[in-house]
Amino acid sequence: MKRYIPQLFVVVIVGYLLFLIRPAIFGKLGGTFQPHQVPQSYVQLEEFLNKQNSFSRTLWVPTVQRFGF
Repeated sequence: MKRYIPQLFVVVIVGYLLFLIRPAIFGKLGGTFQPHQVPQSYVQLEEFLNKQNSFSRTLWVPTVQRFGF
């Protein structure tokens, strides 16, 4: 019986961890982990920029982001 205790412990721990991540596996998480739709204007901009074959420079203007300091 004593030789089965370590194996039983591992099975219980793995089962518990699977139980904990169950919402992530089935897509039930909300908030930050919830999938969001990309606005159509972003998709159009991406398509426009990808179609251009010429070299261009981009000016990046830093702005305060949602999770920035």
